[in-house]
Amino acid sequence: MKLIAVIFVLVMSAAMPPAMAAASVGSQGREDNMRVLRVATNPGIEPMEFMRGGQLVGYDIDVAAELARRLDVKVKWVVVKNFDDILAHVMQGVSSGVSGGVSGGVSGGGLDLVISAMGIDDERTRNAIAVPYFKSGLTILASTAEAGISTLDSLKGKTIAAVRGSTEHGIIKKMPAVTVVAVDDYDCCIAAVLSGKAAAAVLDVPVALVAAKRDPGKLRVVDHPFEEEWYGIYMARTAPALFQEVRNALKTMRRDGTLDRLNAKWF
Repeated sequence: MKLIAVIFVLVMSAAMPPAMAAASVGSQGREDNMRVLRVATNPGIEPMEFMRGGQLVGYDIDVAAELARRLDVKVKWVVVKNFDDILAHVMQGVSSGVSGGVSGGVSGGGLDLVISAMGIDDERTRNAIAVPYFKSGLTILASTAEAGISTLDSLKGKTIAAVRGSTEHGIIKKMPAVTVVAVDDYDCCIAAVLSGKAAAAVLDVPVALVAAKRDPGKLRVVDHPFEEEWYGIYMARTAPALFQEVRNALKTMRRDGTLDRLNAKWF
């Protein structure tokens, strides 16, 4: 069987025009030699990053793929199972594998970027740096049975779900007379409302809109976000060259309409 396969390859190579055969070999060799950018994400934040048919898809996934194309690197995805763990990577400064930025080469080990619908705040940028790429906000996803929920103040006396360690979790747990159900990810957050374990959830606007669209008879989104935030692509403070390259590439993507096209695709 192996001999047949080898003969087939040799015959096909011989049948190719010389230029095509050279291009094929050259393309494979170039891909093998491309530098690798290790990017961490936490799927389960539809439409930003989630699994579909066993494939990692979403707005953030497309953004990272386009960045890699423009920086002439390959992406190696590091899938982190819950938000707490990916937050820990950021809080610890994103253990960098970058030496001198992408143009200076990528060394082995560690992470290079974190892209996972993560808002930028002072605490997260204490040890890491972030490039803003998507303007989002925080909102309330309420059960349709909870007609009285319309503002943060109206959550008093209610049981509310939030993803542990998220920006909204930090806000809601400081509120008086609110019982907080802290969960591992946004899917669990939405499930808590659908099952009646929570009257509502506080979460990111894109996630809330997708959830309400999927279950319009059971879920509704409060009209106005109670806080706006920018999502950021995080990296180590020891990687200023990579920071500059990512920032420049995103500026170009914003200018040439790439980000607008991705917005239209996912929202």
